Amino acid sequence: MATRWRQSRWSSESFGADRLNLHHRDEQADDLVLLVHGLGGSGKADGTWRDIPSALFDRSKNPLDVAIFDYPTVQRRWLNPAADLNFYTIQLADHLGELIDEYSSITLVGHSMGGLMIKSAVARYARQRGLEGELLKVPMPTIVFIASPLAGAPLASAVLPPFDRDTRILKVLSDWVADHNAFFTDYTRPLNVARTIEEMPLVLPQFAIAGGADNYVPIQSALAGIPSAQQLRLVATHTGILGEPAVPLFIEDSVLRRKQIVRQERSNFLHSHAATPLGKSSALVCKFLSDRSDHEWERRYRVVLAAQSDTRAIENRADGQAGGFDALVVVLDLSDPEWMTSFSAACDVARSPEGAGCLTGFIGVGASGVEIKREIYREARSRLGELGRYYAFLGSNLDEITEHMNAIIELAAETSPADRSGNSEISRPQLGNAAASREY
Repeated sequence: MATRWRQSRWSSESFGADRLNLHHRDEQADDLVLLVHGLGGSGKADGTWRDIPSALFDRSKNPLDVAIFDYPTVQRRWLNPAADLNFYTIQLADHLGELIDEYSSITLVGHSMGGLMIKSAVARYARQRGLEGELLKVPMPTIVFIASPLAGAPLASAVLPPFDRDTRILKVLSDWVADHNAFFTDYTRPLNVARTIEEMPLVLPQFAIAGGADNYVPIQSALAGIPSAQQLRLVATHTGILGEPAVPLFIEDSVLRRKQIVRQERSNFLHSHAATPLGKSSALVCKFLSDRSDHEWERRYRVVLAAQSDTRAIENRADGQAGGFDALVVVLDLSDPEWMTSFSAACDVARSPEGAGCLTGFIGVGASGVEIKREIYREARSRLGELGRYYAFLGSNLDEITEHMNAIIELAAETSPADRSGNSEISRPQLGNAAASREY
């Protein structure tokens, strides 16, 4: 299990036996960046990453949580006997499996050998998840390589033979690299696209940064197999590249570019269902569900609809009434031990033909804290899939619940077709604004 640190500003912390520190705000972000150092590096404050963690956590225009994976190499192995690198890739793969259902996206960033550690961990993770279900349904991260020897480092065997226990994976055409590369070649594609034309390959977007003054990893190796549109070339040395201001900006841009592609796919999915004969009108159609029928919540929902009708055409789809809907507003009593049953039923409604492409907003009442909100997001992702559109809110009083209902309907209005009679075009900026520029 990751060690979680709740912070308002970035602060480096000591590592525990799990070797992964996850830094998050009071409200967990939708996206996570996970950093993995390379040979001789460290995840500590004075280690590999310099100002990159704080640049991502504190100054990101897109709120990001940041995690750092720390493992011993080289000199730290001399002082204390350490496990084989395979042990740490397994540990990293386990952390990926733990976290990937908690976030809308995870971006893994590896410097030098850290990039190869990431490739190994992702291959292990995907193979394991594939054994548990259909491989095509396995949620995948995005990878950013920084000066990683994707085709090997010729100097590894010539300059670093005393460290062979660690550096064997850096050698050109090493067995260790070949074994894990086979998975990437057979089952994945590196393009930042929503899906592949072929049936089998998984979309595993890969970006890379290379240093033109890197004497350890040739630029050809650092960019091997990476689409040209997903590359960044800098005039920098192997370690000096981590001090370049362009690096955290490129990482952040990689996160945003991936989110943009996923949002566009959601838009296309919505378009494909907009003309289906489900009885949707040109107005924004909303539906309300709750596990409490004798509560003020539904009355507040109707008050919100009445207020919203002053600025847009809006309708309510009553329970049992035929026809599709654009927004599903779900209020759950989290103090009820059986609330998950109601949650599952709401997800079934969202996945029904009538709910195709709808935005689902879950409002939890009777509990607080980031853990319960994280659980709602994790379960929603599991049931609605990566392309599902959902938000989670927690409300402690009727005013907060009312505010969240308004937010759900506003989000749905910005990401739903404006005219179902023929003009159902949704611009990419509208989707981006709805999903990225708001913090709830």
